[in-house]
Amino acid sequence: MVGRISNLLKEHVARVDHVAISGPNRLDLVFPGEYDFHKRFCERPEMMQQLEQLLREVTGGSVQVRLVLQERDPGDADGVEVEAESAQPEAVDPMVEEAERVFGAAVERVVPVSRKSVER
Repeated sequence: MVGRISNLLKEHVARVDHVAISGPNRLDLVFPGEYDFHKRFCERPEMMQQLEQLLREVTGGSVQVRLVLQERDPGDADGVEVEAESAQPEAVDPMVEEAERVFGAAVERVVPVSRKSVER
């Protein structure tokens, strides 16, 4: 599938560690924690539209793409994944608060998922 994506988007999608089917007509693209920049690039509406259009062409149906950033917990050798749609953390980092203020954004929810439950 990556071979059919435009060159700029292809460079970012190539950083995906693995994909997972997380529900009916839903595909998760899981980026390693150090590739947050690439995940954010792919989150742009025009990039998401391009990815979903390509999946529609390949599968013949509508597929929702969800971008997930996999973050390593120092105490967990298997790692923890955090959805693109993150939750309000209990302790808010001052840098996060400043980014929310500057960009008018809000952290919505964080849903940790055990890596063991995601099939490769």
